[in-house]
Amino acid sequence: MYTAIRFPGKYQADRSELLAKVLESMVNEGRSSDEVGDCETTGHYARIDGKRYSYLLETDNQGFVTYQIVRKYEIESVWEHVVKTVEELKGGINHE
Repeated sequence: MYTAIRFPGKYQADRSELLAKVLESMVNEGRSSDEVGDCETTGHYARIDGKRYSYLLETDNQGFVTYQIVRKYEIESVWEHVVKTVEELKGGINHE
């Protein structure tokens, strides 16, 4: 049977299921560089810094995991944007 999704489940949006699992494991073990947000309201975001690249891992309220590979010199601006967006979302949730 042919399916467009190679591995249905919580990693289906990712290009590499193995990399997604490794990154998620690192976050669960507390080896991320920084984390912000929570799964229930804003999504949980974790930053993992490597030697050449950094990774941005997102877990949504349904448990789906997605990651982005970010060049080392771009991670600061990307991470600042993520933190700002999460803070804005938290502010909107608290005011309702």
